[in-house]
Amino acid sequence: MEAVARKLPEDDVPRACALACAGEARQRLNLPTGLVGARQMARSVNALCDHMEALS
Repeated sequence: MEAVARKLPEDDVPRACALACAGEARQRLNLPTGLVGARQMARSVNALCDHMEALS
């Protein structure tokens, strides 16, 4: 998804949102696991899927 987003113009809002979402998901990978962490990761994955659909 990041590769697709990076092809968009730098001032494109969907590009910025998608890249920010990917960065947030990457940060969540380093958080402790557990129910709260799993929920947060699930939200990030859901948002990544939404961005991928929007960019496709």
